[in-house]
Amino acid sequence: MICALSPSQPLADEPSVVIKNVDLSTHIRQAEHFTAIGETEKAAAEWEIVFTERLKLNPVDTWSLEMLGDLRYSQGQKDGAINAYQQLIAIDPKHEKALYHLGHLYHETGRHEQALRTLRQLLRVNTRHTDALNTLGYLLIEDPSTRSDGINLIEQAVSIEPENAAYLDSLGWAYYMQNKPKKALKYLLQADHRLQDPEIHNHLAEVYRSLKKFDEAQEHWRASLELKPDQPEIRQNLSE
Repeated sequence: MICALSPSQPLADEPSVVIKNVDLSTHIRQAEHFTAIGETEKAAAEWEIVFTERLKLNPVDTWSLEMLGDLRYSQGQKDGAINAYQQLIAIDPKHEKALYHLGHLYHETGRHEQALRTLRQLLRVNTRHTDALNTLGYLLIEDPSTRSDGINLIEQAVSIEPENAAYLDSLGWAYYMQNKPKKALKYLLQADHRLQDPEIHNHLAEVYRSLKKFDEAQEHWRASLELKPDQPEIRQNLSE
């Protein structure tokens, strides 16, 4: 399982509201007001102004680029987020958060080779970045020629954070793809014990089906649908 991104909220650190005689306080107050009343799109538009104005005055303001990337991602503007993180990494090639978010976004937008390259770059910066180990490993297990490398990376992530449900799920699924369903079951059950997630239930169902334990497989497909009803393929599995 690839962990979802957790973008920072704007103003996690308070920026200066006056930069070279440009007063941003009105936009900040408006953004905070819209946030308070649940007008997230209007709030996002105000924050966009704040961060872009800061960048006009200081193009190497890495804090604003980070916040801008996070803001755009939270609004579903993936290409805009990618652009912000790319600019940030051009200034600071070792910025771990930007590298991870960029690699994740490349994966989400179907740019597989760029995702692999960016996650590898991050692991050269920090060999113990567990999300990068897990995510890169999960991507590599899809290809039989790189599956062993992927399992090795996921095993490293689990060794660092043995209680992390997402990493345990990844490792279990990797062993399943390596035709080791009993070994897979061990880790998937550990993941399921720690986190109720539709992907974990689906993985367990597939493993149980491969072991011809069809009642257990159906139990986990039903549990998956309770958590995430819009899964036509899983409904189809239950009707067979």
